Amino acid sequence: MRDMFKGFKFNKNLPLKSVFYAPYTLPTINASRDVVDWTVTDFDTDTFITPPEGATHFKLILAVGYVDNYEYVPAMKSYEPEDDLVNGRGASTASNPIPLGGMVGSDTVLQVDLSSLGAIPASTSIFVGIGIVFYQDTNGELYELAQGNTMIIPVTG
Repeated sequence: MRDMFKGFKFNKNLPLKSVFYAPYTLPTINASRDVVDWTVTDFDTDTFITPPEGATHFKLILAVGYVDNYEYVPAMKSYEPEDDLVNGRGASTASNPIPLGGMVGSDTVLQVDLSSLGAIPASTSIFVGIGIVFYQDTNGELYELAQGNTMIIPVTG
């Protein structure tokens, strides 16, 4: 099941690679499948981002979620997770707001740590999403733009 979602685009009309094309390595999942790290090295936003009109800032996003295998339970007349300990659980994190125009200024390091869930059942798949969200600075307040945001699932495990 997990391989079916690898490469899933949350915005089919605006793939991540058409908006964000800075060089980066894929997020890594540790051996316990409960910590995911993503590092994007410093880059020039003028060269590697195509923002929507009006955008002044952006955030990079790392999202992680678990889905368990489902089996049909005749008594319930429905499909139920084999082990619902972590099924449907997950978390996300975002970078600090990064201004558009010039170098970011440092590597962007994001981590999602779900180790508090305990051991992850073998029947559970992990899905990792990366994305970008754009903002507009209006009188010192950042407002999320409704357009130009996009995410993809590049890693499953």
